[in-house]
Amino acid sequence: MIRNIIPSFFTSLNLISGCIAVYFVFSSKFEITFYFLLLGILFDFFDGFFARILDSETDFGVQLDSMADVITSGFLPGVILSQIFILNGNSSTVIDLSFFVDEKIEFTPLSLCGFILTLAAVNRLAKFNLESKDNNHKDFRGLPAPAMAIFFGSFPLLTKSPSFLFLKPILLSNITLIFLAIFFSFLMNSNFKFFSIKSLKGNTLDKIFKIGIVLIGIVLIFIFGLAGFTVTIASYIFLNLIKNILDIKKEVRD
Repeated sequence: MIRNIIPSFFTSLNLISGCIAVYFVFSSKFEITFYFLLLGILFDFFDGFFARILDSETDFGVQLDSMADVITSGFLPGVILSQIFILNGNSSTVIDLSFFVDEKIEFTPLSLCGFILTLAAVNRLAKFNLESKDNNHKDFRGLPAPAMAIFFGSFPLLTKSPSFLFLKPILLSNITLIFLAIFFSFLMNSNFKFFSIKSLKGNTLDKIFKIGIVLIGIVLIFIFGLAGFTVTIASYIFLNLIKNILDIKKEVRD
């Protein structure tokens, strides 16, 4: 019994961390938000880790894990991007609800674009559940939702970093934000293979890419602080796209 409780306990901590992070988004405290996002993803790692070593993987645990991930790696990044659209000063409209209740609400239509990420992440997580039984954890099909969440969780910190202030007008433009939402949604639900850094399984090239992204991440975070997480995920995507091209060329030659 205890063997089954331990993984679920960490899954619950993941869920709670995601909820707390969402709370701080609405106060625009993006640094605190990002810390709780990272904490949630860390707990997500530990629930799977303990489930495997304790041999306590259950159908209930799989479903609970997905529900927690929907919040931390799906809803949370959607709320963050939605809040960025609002903070950018995009025009809002007043909706009169007097037909139902004596109330008027102010609403920013463009903020809904943030939830493109949520829809795509939920779809990605559902597909992962169906494929996970056959997955050897060597790689993922489509960008993992936690990677997307880390990118958008650290994105507001990147725009405030002194090292990237010159890019701020471009990064925070509506066109860029909408493009990023669509681009990441596409990557999450694509058939591109993304390597997992949980193990060093694979051929020599796989190991080089995995060790490479870890070293790159350490250097970038050391140089840029929390903003380095955004660049690390961008580098992870770039390396995986290169790897997919190399794999395609190898298949063509064979």
